[in-house]
Amino acid sequence: MVHGDIKPANVLLSADGSMLRLADFGLSRFLAETGGTRMGMSMHGAKRTVNPTMGGDTIVGTLGYLSPEGYAGRSHVKEPADIWAFGVMACELASGIAPPDMWHKPDLSFAEEQVGKIPREYQPAFETAVRAALDLREAHRPSATTTLHAAPFLDFVVMDQYKRHRPPEKAGMAIKNADAQPHTSTMETMRSLLDTMPLLEPMRENGLVWIKERADDDVRLCECNVGGIGTDAGASAAGDHGDPSTRAAAKLLAMLDQASSHVSATSIATQHTVDKVVLCKSNSRSMAFTLAAKKLSQRAADTSTFGLANEMRAGVGASSDTAPDGNEEARKKVLERFLTWPSLWCDKRLEHSRVLLVYHTPPSEEIARKILLGGFANLGKRDAGFYGSGIYVTLDLDYCMEYATEKRGSTPVIVCAFVMGVAFPVVESPKNSNGFLGKPLVNKADTHLVVVSRSDGASEPIQFESWASTRTCTELVAQNDSQVLPLGYMMLTKKGLEVQRQSSRELQE
Repeated sequence: MVHGDIKPANVLLSADGSMLRLADFGLSRFLAETGGTRMGMSMHGAKRTVNPTMGGDTIVGTLGYLSPEGYAGRSHVKEPADIWAFGVMACELASGIAPPDMWHKPDLSFAEEQVGKIPREYQPAFETAVRAALDLREAHRPSATTTLHAAPFLDFVVMDQYKRHRPPEKAGMAIKNADAQPHTSTMETMRSLLDTMPLLEPMRENGLVWIKERADDDVRLCECNVGGIGTDAGASAAGDHGDPSTRAAAKLLAMLDQASSHVSATSIATQHTVDKVVLCKSNSRSMAFTLAAKKLSQRAADTSTFGLANEMRAGVGASSDTAPDGNEEARKKVLERFLTWPSLWCDKRLEHSRVLLVYHTPPSEEIARKILLGGFANLGKRDAGFYGSGIYVTLDLDYCMEYATEKRGSTPVIVCAFVMGVAFPVVESPKNSNGFLGKPLVNKADTHLVVVSRSDGASEPIQFESWASTRTCTELVAQNDSQVLPLGYMMLTKKGLEVQRQSSRELQE
């Protein structure tokens, strides 16, 4: 069945917020009677038939929610038109901003404008589902079944927001009814998944003292005693220390060492003085990350809907008949490079998710603490950078440390868990017109991956033929805040630099 007029006015919500129904199937009957032919236009809720100047076919529906093929008056409009309208409506419900009434078919800028309205605190499952629904190519939009599979993320995200922002007397019945629905099994699955997440082991250490800085939030911080860390034996020196916070800090450093053991044989503590370790714990944020990992695994597995084979072969916006752009081999090499980092959360329920440990260097320790408390998106840390607009992280600690200046003492480095999802390797220079400087990520991609050269002090993608002879680093650009789970931050001073700074101070004195 094709509804034909999906919009907020046709979605009914019960008074207590516990039940939702789709209404007004008048056009669905019209479409069935005409063989699914024409979509129609409606202004201010009144359906009416219009003969547009372009195309000749009569069209039916509501301005602003019509799909590109609906505006063109294409015969036999089918299910993808409803999926498009759902995407537009989802953006409106998330942002409170209605789409414009347009008498011309939407283009890529319209789709990006709608997605751009989504508040940054929304989870990746929401934005990725909307991006897929707003694909200009009718055949590339997901089916209704696939779109429904993206719905369980609402179990946590929407109900969590409902509990936080609705008065208890109004929300109580809705929460009770929702908790009684079958979706509870989804939450149980998410909780069992979360219990297996190895990257949270440092936070599970018994005896840690957690400080809650904001009464209305569940984010807690724990400053660790790092007195036993930084010896020649590295992080393992604190493994049997009596202080639980030292053991927790040691576990974090040991995880970081293990994650990069295939590219570096030395530990963090042998290369840097660990001046401070602050751990972060948030049940709601950890659950959101778990949901993201599950949903992005499903997306990555569904290559027929979310696959990037055409883009890998021919670049952004490519279709099956687009000529190759000559960069397919380079993109494959970049992807292979990132696949050498092991996924640190191995669970059959996350078979197609890759979860990594990554780093981010904020300007100051104060900003590091704010990111731990509020997340990247809440601080507007989506960087309109060289390789796309998103949250920038790296797998290389040394790359992070380069952002420190000699004037600064200890360098803050945020440690995060990162779920990759559907990834697109960027090989285009940001200086070129086909680059991603300030642009959104590739449609359907959750992450951009880049291998850059730092030999000349400038960040620039480097061809794989030169990797062996050039110092390279990695950059990952996350589409959404919930792909990045802050685990804590470290204050590090590179060994050798301490001596240089001390000598400089002595000379000045």
